Amino acid sequence: MHLDKIQCAIKNQLNLKKVLISNNNNHILITAIGDSFIGMNSLKRQKSIYKILMPYFLTKEIHAIQIQTYTISEWNKKK
Repeated sequence: MHLDKIQCAIKNQLNLKKVLISNNNNHILITAIGDSFIGMNSLKRQKSIYKILMPYFLTKEIHAIQIQTYTISEWNKKK
């Protein structure tokens, strides 16, 4: 699996500041950070990422994912 390719696709298509990805046996943890999430509820945020990743689910390159999304302000408060 090409995590760099997935990371770039999410970051570029959603115009995010940062995307962090870790992989454990095709179970992916995605942390996406960017102000494009402002005004979106958590479901809409996750749907936007699922839409980008759908081809990887169909080819079974990704089995399961966990998604965490933050605006830049939310991320700075979390740190």
